[in-house]
Amino acid sequence: MPSCLSHIIESRKLAIGTRVLLVTSLVHLALTASVHADPLFSAPFLSFDTGTYPFSVAIADLNADGRPDLAVASSSSNTVSVLLGNGDGTFGAKTDFATGSRPLSVAIADLNADGRPDLAVANGYSNTVSVLLGNGDGTFGAKADFATGDSPRSLAIADLNADGRPDLAAANFFSNTVSVLLGNGDGSFAARTDFVTGGGPRSVAIADLNADGRPDLAVASFSSAVAVLLGNGNGTFGANTDFGTGNIPDSVAIADLNADGRPDLAVANDASNTVSVLLGNGDGTFGAKTDFGTGNNPHSVAIADLNADGRPDLTVANLHSDTVSVLLGNGDGTFADRTDFDTGNNPRSVAIADLNADGRPDLAVANVGSNTVSVLLGNGDGAFWAKTDFDTGITPVSVAIADLNADGRLDLAVANADSNTVSVLLGNGDGTFGAKTDFGAGGGTYSVAIADLDADGRPDLAVGNFFSNTVSVLLGNGDGTFATKTHFGTGNGPLSVTIADLNADGRPDLVVANTNSNTVSALLNRGAPTPIAMGLDFTPSTLNLASRGQWVTGFLEPAPPFAASDIDIASIRLNGTVPVDPAAPTLLADHNGNGVPDLMVRFNRAALQLTLPEGDNVPVHVTGTVDGQSFLGTDYVRVRRAVTSAPVAGGRRRDPGAPADAPSLDDNALHPAPADL
Repeated sequence: MPSCLSHIIESRKLAIGTRVLLVTSLVHLALTASVHADPLFSAPFLSFDTGTYPFSVAIADLNADGRPDLAVASSSSNTVSVLLGNGDGTFGAKTDFATGSRPLSVAIADLNADGRPDLAVANGYSNTVSVLLGNGDGTFGAKADFATGDSPRSLAIADLNADGRPDLAAANFFSNTVSVLLGNGDGSFAARTDFVTGGGPRSVAIADLNADGRPDLAVASFSSAVAVLLGNGNGTFGANTDFGTGNIPDSVAIADLNADGRPDLAVANDASNTVSVLLGNGDGTFGAKTDFGTGNNPHSVAIADLNADGRPDLTVANLHSDTVSVLLGNGDGTFADRTDFDTGNNPRSVAIADLNADGRPDLAVANVGSNTVSVLLGNGDGAFWAKTDFDTGITPVSVAIADLNADGRLDLAVANADSNTVSVLLGNGDGTFGAKTDFGAGGGTYSVAIADLDADGRPDLAVGNFFSNTVSVLLGNGDGTFATKTHFGTGNGPLSVTIADLNADGRPDLVVANTNSNTVSALLNRGAPTPIAMGLDFTPSTLNLASRGQWVTGFLEPAPPFAASDIDIASIRLNGTVPVDPAAPTLLADHNGNGVPDLMVRFNRAALQLTLPEGDNVPVHVTGTVDGQSFLGTDYVRVRRAVTSAPVAGGRRRDPGAPADAPSLDDNALHPAPADL
């Protein structure tokens, strides 16, 4: 395998929405045997693509969906990458927004008082800060640039002059200054004022260091010191006072590390492989440093309580050991020996937040060597499920999950790069899988996706073939086997394939990312006849995917001359993959009182949640055949994952986010009047 492809494979993302996982020699599945493991973060880390040479990462809810998102400054591509969170610790594909030249630091705040988060990016080569105002949906307007000193390397945001407007502080490496840009409140900033720091400032943080109610600056400098500049409260600062650190400090963070109510400093020292802790005296001065060991070349430090003991802990990104070091705090300003966790190549920046809504802090790490951001989900209980391995073809690169044989159990399809095959492993329903069956694809099978491509109600496979510059379509027989492949041309080096309806004709189309030609190929589906329209109604219209109910109920009503009794129940698929649950009852009834019988069908809730994102107007497509002809029904539902409380005996569950008069979510509470057959 060419080395460039190996690098591409290792840096591809794990996307839960498509259930695509990177693997190296076997498919690894987490089952239910507890083993000893690191106590804080799950392994392996999750990896998501960014721009080139990601240098800094920040976390905030950028699209107002209540889920944390990522903003990554990609220094070699001159962009900031935004990755919207799915709420479970995974993130969607990046969207890039242009910045100045060599963006090295990104910070997030509402800079124009519209209630939407905005981005500020320090650009090391263009000597500017780029401000990108947010639209509130995770997208951002064009940048506006504001001049800084020479080579700004770090950026922080706070109200520095007590006017209620956010201001900027940028550490300028080559001019040995920190630039302060006072905000106008509309997303624009006044001309900078520069304040002298130590030699080669590399990181800036803001906090009230002397308890006078005014924000102060702490600046880590190449001269092996942290400079403290006490604020005057009007956006100006006094002369710097230096405090010794380790060699070449690259990052500084501020928190009360010894529970005395005074802010302390933690400084990551690039050349001494340590983090220095300087305990504050409460007057803007600090005691002598105490050093604690880290991995090789620590470049970023963040502070949070990682193990729920009420004491702040340290997390350090180690550039040349491809790890983050976690140092648990003792509560007195000292820290236990580090525990290292693997990341992508050359981690440069680390941020901490709860990324999957489990109440535990997680890590996001920007990796300059692999052009990825690693997500390490916090574990909290010290145990992991042991892996079980299942054989595939040679060099499995991509895996997709769906019910391929209509038994209500999830199966696997695995793209094998060096055997030019797709391995299908049928699921037993308990997390184990049968032996693989291989189906031929093209040369260099690097990606696989699953959907019903020909509207026959059976899932099909689409496979990207890197060396033959094609995508193979394998039509499903409905029993877990597949017909011989058909090839369709793509660009040069197709590495990833995904499926969606691109032109709103009700047919799934293919989108292929071509690595060697730097293109995306769109292949519109023209092969299947236009399906007849089918009335579709999900009741209730709010679906709580965290409900304890077993099923989700829908009603199908075909237009004349077709009748609900002519619908082939075995052919029905929701979103191309989920069949009607064979264990659930079906019923012909007049659900909506219009005198026309409907067919009530039920889908397994666990299988359904693999295909539906959260949202207020989520499209749900149901396909199948009626009297031998293909049909398509679409309904729009509200999808929530809110946990419902246990129902009172004889009571009915209700989605807490639904209106007061909305139907309950009790699967057994639907009793439509039966129709004459």
